[in-house]
Amino acid sequence: MFSEDLSDLLADLPKPAEEETEVKRGQNGSLVSATLSQLVRILTDEREIARDDLTDLVDTFFLFFRSFCKSPATLFDLLIQRYYLDVPSDLPKAQSEAWWVGQQCTKVHVVNMFSIWLEYYWAPATDDALLKPIQSFMFETVAKDHTLPEDLAQLVATPLWECVGGLQIVHNRWLARVTRSSGEAAAVHGPTGFEERLQAIESMLGPNEADWIDAGYFRTAGGPEMLARQLTYIETEYFHTRLPEQLVQFSNLETQDTRDLWRAFSNALTLWVAKCIVIHNKVLFRAEIMEMFIATAAACKRMRNYSSALAILHGLQMAPIWRLSQTRTLVRLEFQETFSQLTEFLSSDNNWRRYREELPQNLPAVPIMAVVTRDVAQCREALDRVSSTVGPPVVGPISLQYYRNLRRIVRILEDCYASYNLECVDLVYIWLLKQTEDLRDQDYDQYSQYLMALRFVIRNAQLEDVCR
Repeated sequence: MFSEDLSDLLADLPKPAEEETEVKRGQNGSLVSATLSQLVRILTDEREIARDDLTDLVDTFFLFFRSFCKSPATLFDLLIQRYYLDVPSDLPKAQSEAWWVGQQCTKVHVVNMFSIWLEYYWAPATDDALLKPIQSFMFETVAKDHTLPEDLAQLVATPLWECVGGLQIVHNRWLARVTRSSGEAAAVHGPTGFEERLQAIESMLGPNEADWIDAGYFRTAGGPEMLARQLTYIETEYFHTRLPEQLVQFSNLETQDTRDLWRAFSNALTLWVAKCIVIHNKVLFRAEIMEMFIATAAACKRMRNYSSALAILHGLQMAPIWRLSQTRTLVRLEFQETFSQLTEFLSSDNNWRRYREELPQNLPAVPIMAVVTRDVAQCREALDRVSSTVGPPVVGPISLQYYRNLRRIVRILEDCYASYNLECVDLVYIWLLKQTEDLRDQDYDQYSQYLMALRFVIRNAQLEDVCR
C-alpha cells in the first residue's frame, strides 16, 4: 500500500495513554499481560506487527478469546471500533498524516484478523450469529472503502462462504483440519486372531450375558491385542467427550465431571487388573494372567493409548501383586523385559520425559489425563492473582503467559485428537465396562488392603486343601 518505510514514519506517533496502565511487558518487550481492548489494539497496530512472537500471540488470543470475552460479539465490536478510529483531536498537525497512514494499516490488519478468525478458529456453535454482520461489514464497508486495496474484502470471501455454507463441524476449523490430517494417518488394524474364540462365546450367549468370562480367557493368541483395542475404544470416548481446549478449563463444571468419570475408569481398571490376578489360587495361572496384562499394556502403548497402559501398569505394581514373589518368578523373561521397558517409559521421573517426547505426533492417541491436570496446575503459577481454586481471573489484565502455556498443552492434545480406525466389539466392550463398573467408586488404598486380606484367605484355603 505504501512505498515509504512505515517504521520510520510511525515511530514518532505517541503511544496510547492506556499503554502505561493496561499493558505489562517483560524486559525483552514481550507481552506479559494486557486488557482485552489493548490486546486487540496490539494485534492490529502496524508498530506491533513486526513482533517476534506475533504468531504465538495470535494463536493464543484466538484459541482462548472466548474465555475472557463475554461473547464472540465482544471481539467483533472491538475490531469494528479499531476500523473506525478517528484521528486524536490533540495530535499535532505534523503527525496527522503519519497517523492516517497508520490507521489505513490498522484497517488492513482488522480485515486480516477477521480472515484468520474465519479460516482457522471459527466455532459454529458460538460464532455463527456473527456471519451476517461480518458479511455486511466486508462487502458494504470494506469493499467500498476507496482508501484500501480493491481486493481486500476478497481476503475474507472464501473462508466466509465456507462458514456460511456450514461444514457440520462442532469444533473450530483449526481442530477440524488437524484431526482430519491425523485421522488419515491413523493405522489400520487387521484381525487379531482372537475373533474365532469370541464367535464361540457369542454363539452361546449375548454380550449382556458375558459376566462369567474370566480375564484369563484372553491370555491366548490375539487376546491381549483384543483387550487393548477395546480399552482404547473406551478411553477414546472419554477423551473425546470434551474438546482439548475445554479439557484445560478447570472452571467448567461439565469438564470437571468428564475428568472425574475418566479418572474413575482409570482407577477401576487399575484395581480390576490386580483383582484378576489375586483371586486365583494357582501360581502358574496367576503368572499367565500377569503376562497377559503385560502384553495388553504393551499393545496399548503401541497404539498410543498411554492412559490404559499406565492404568494396567499401576495394577501390576500394586502391593498385593508385588508381594506375590513366587508368581512373579514364573513370569517369562520376555514379559519381564517388556514390563521393565513399560515402567521406564511411563515413569514420572524427569517429568515424564519419554512419554512427552513420543506424544506430540500428528497421530491418534489417548493421553494421560493426570499429566495434563498437573501441567494445567503448573500453568496457574503464571497468574498474578487467583480468584478461586478452579479458574483464572476473568476481569482486568489477561495473563498471557498463563494462556501461552495452556496453548502448548492444547495443541499437543489436538495433534492426537483424531479417532482411531477401530471397531467396537460389543461382547468385549460391554464386558470391560461391567468388570470395572463396581470398582469406580472404590478407594485405592482401601481396596488394596481388601485384596491383601483376600489373598490371605485364599492362601489359607489352599493350605487347608493340601492338608486334607
